[in-house]
Amino acid sequence: MNAADVEVQKALSYLEQHGVLQHKNWMDIDELLNPINENKMYADGIAKEEIEKDIFLAVVECQKGEQNQEEKSGDAVDDSEVISVKPSHQEALNAASTIL
Repeated sequence: MNAADVEVQKALSYLEQHGVLQHKNWMDIDELLNPINENKMYADGIAKEEIEKDIFLAVVECQKGEQNQEEKSGDAVDDSEVISVKPSHQEALNAASTIL
């Protein structure tokens, strides 16, 4: 094992000990950089460009969905509004205590 593999193993062990990662979900560096499913798709004759196009379209669709959700929610934040007067220290504390 090289130094990078040892560091990855230490990080994975740490995550497993803290309940963030299950042992069955561990990956080595080669699996992380070259996923088995992706390599299998290339071997099955699916072109890399086709896979990248599918990924691009999925990302664009996700972004459009997020935009639509923001438009429908009515909670969109207006970033154009500039606050010119800062609240006093006491006003900030009162606001914070209201939130808590």
